[in-house]
Parts: sequence; structure tokens; C-alpha cells
Amino acid sequence: MVFRKNGKTIRGRRRSEKALEFVAATLALLGRRTSFLGAVAVEIDVFFPDKRTRDLDNLAKGILDAITHAGVIGDDSQIIDLRLRNMREVVKGGRIVVRLWAVD
Repeated sequence: MVFRKNGKTIRGRRRSEKALEFVAATLALLGRRTSFLGAVAVEIDVFFPDKRTRDLDNLAKGILDAITHAGVIGDDSQIIDLRLRNMREVVKGGRIVVRLWAVD
């Protein structure tokens, strides 16, 4: 897997097809917007596709990696405030809502 970041080619670890689809979807939604350069806060609302028990924290890594690989932030060390919520509402197919903003 090869990524481009700040004009440099970076070889990444092998990612699953689903992970690659998620990164591609993130890129498509964002278009060519400017990256956040400083500290950011991230809020993630998760709507699971069914009522099965799941570990909410397992989702954060993939979502944050996709945001980073999409170029929204340079590195996930920029995140100084992270909120992850299970909205406890079943949505067919599931849904994840991510909000991200600069922190002074």
C-alpha cells in the first residue's frame, strides 16, 4: 500500500478491503480541503446496524486512521479532545458521524 502525504510517498501496512473503502469514502466526502495544522477536537457518534453488543473503542482507531490518511489532519497526535458516543439507535447498515474542529 502506498500513500502520498505532503508530496512524499509513504509505504503503509497492509489494509483490509473494508479499511481501504473507508479511507476512499472519507477522501470522497472531503474533496480537496485544507488539512488542520494544529490541535483538534473530534466527536464521533456511532449508530450500530443492530442491537448486538460491540466494543465502541475498537472503532476509534480505524476512523482516526482514515481521517489521517485522507489528509484531514497530519497525525492523530494533533487530537487533544476525543469523544466517542454510542447513540444507541439502530440504523440499517450502520452510520458514523464525525465532527472535527480546530482547538485554540
